[in-house]
Amino acid sequence: MKRLFATTLLTISSLVALAQQDAQFSQYMFNQLYLNPATAGVDPRFTQFNLLYRRQWVGYTPTFDDGGAPVSTVFSYSMPLNSVNSGIGLHFLNDVLGPTSINDLKFSYAYHIPTKRGRFSLGVSGGFYNSTIDFNRFRANDPNDPLISGRGRESQWTPDFGLGVYYSSKKFFLGLSNNHLLQPTLNYGTEIVSNRLEGNYTLLGGLNFDLSPSLTLSPSGIVKTNLRNVTSFEGSAVLSYQQKFVVGLSFRDIAPSGTNSGVNDAILLLGLNLLKDNSLSIGYAGDLRLNSQAALATTSHELRLAYRIPAAAKPRRYIIRTPRFRFE
Repeated sequence: MKRLFATTLLTISSLVALAQQDAQFSQYMFNQLYLNPATAGVDPRFTQFNLLYRRQWVGYTPTFDDGGAPVSTVFSYSMPLNSVNSGIGLHFLNDVLGPTSINDLKFSYAYHIPTKRGRFSLGVSGGFYNSTIDFNRFRANDPNDPLISGRGRESQWTPDFGLGVYYSSKKFFLGLSNNHLLQPTLNYGTEIVSNRLEGNYTLLGGLNFDLSPSLTLSPSGIVKTNLRNVTSFEGSAVLSYQQKFVVGLSFRDIAPSGTNSGVNDAILLLGLNLLKDNSLSIGYAGDLRLNSQAALATTSHELRLAYRIPAAAKPRRYIIRTPRFRFE
């Protein structure tokens, strides 16, 4: 029985570590702080608040209980510190997958170096990663198994860090980041199994083309990998009209390294910027599963709500002149 219990934990922890170690969002281009700490305060004009909520595999028919379809929520805050060419931010993630849940809280700091046409940024994040398993939701062959019965919820917190670099200009952005830098180990309160939180690497880039005074095309792409056996590719094209209305398409492929599975998801992106200064934004992403088992051939839905306020401008030094003295 102990071997069966260990096998169950290994299966679940592997699923968390590989497939769902870091939550996936289709509106990644509007959620960059979660991916790269170097984007903290990268726009010197605004302090930004961002909330995304995602329900994956809606319509999935489980064999029992709720089937474990993922539900992910992330809140982020980004503020520029223009007086010191820096930015700060934080994000909090809650990711639920069947009997497991993940909470990720990180604070970010970025230093921005002005260049001739843009800004080069270096960022670091630090905080805590929490993983919880609810043993009450397991179905054991033996209901009286002492290794499962009465264990309730096992939860573990561990320090977690990340690094990132980012370049941005009016027409172009490109970033590279590494999450789970120290690759901490999780054992869920037991000595039976030990699972390492693998480092995840993210490459993100995009362009902006003004097709007309009122129409802008923004293609972008993202690659996520653990450099071992899981890689995700995603490409998007978003069209913005008068900076008010947004529509786009995206395609995603997720496959073990060394395989060619084709496109897995086709994604529709919609957005609307409200208020006179476009300070309030709402967005929607709908994923349609194209290449999968019949049980997962369903849709996923994602909602985004964002708000921004003007950031404090960099203080200016004024020259004061008098007939007899000059002060700077």
